[in-house]
Amino acid sequence: DRAVDGRLFLADRANHRIRLRNAAGTTLSTYAGSGTAGFLDGTTTSARFNYPHDVAWHGPSATLYVADRNNHRIRRIAGGKVTTLAGSGSASLLNGKGIAARFYYPEGIAVAPSGVVYVGDTSNHAIRRITSAGVVTTLAGTNTAGFINGSGAAARFSSPRGLVVLGDGSVLVADSSNHRLRRVTTAGVVSVFAGSGTAGFLNGGLTSARFNYPYDVAVAPGGTIVVADSSNYRVR
Repeated sequence: DRAVDGRLFLADRANHRIRLRNAAGTTLSTYAGSGTAGFLDGTTTSARFNYPHDVAWHGPSATLYVADRNNHRIRRIAGGKVTTLAGSGSASLLNGKGIAARFYYPEGIAVAPSGVVYVGDTSNHAIRRITSAGVVTTLAGTNTAGFINGSGAAARFSSPRGLVVLGDGSVLVADSSNHRLRRVTTAGVVSVFAGSGTAGFLNGGLTSARFNYPYDVAVAPGGTIVVADSSNYRVR
């Protein structure tokens, strides 16, 4: 994720670290993580992660959020310290506050200007929402894989991963195993944004185009949506 001053934060998964490239692009350093796989809150140099998969920068609070995949937790880095925003470390689907909540291999994370955090809870096949106080709810989906448009728990995803908050507050999700991009409103209503659902490669209209395990999604400064189409080895 890129901060407004041009710094670039990276989830260096197999090194169990969060890395930082400076705005000039000349230096790459460790922002947080000791490099030893595990779970430990503390200073940025002593803290431990376990295959962190995604990061999201919140400029107003100067906070970096981390989807700490194999720890089944969402971590927060601010003021030189790493803390746990939410997640007990046990893999399942459970709403609640802070460490009472549960995730199952969270792989995508995004943060709205308001500070609300959204999580692609991949193995729970759900989109989760976390307040700044750490209260976790399920915005859409449930722990059953599938494809259904609908509202809240009636909707179905299949391995949702990267996601981004759009200007209207809705969330755009790379619904990886459904080979689609899905849109989720703030009320939890899910629809197809792009992709026919058939794995493959095809440019064209939004719902006729084909993706092959889209992994992540972002919005460029001009509003163009960019997709990491992983098994097509392309950026769309």
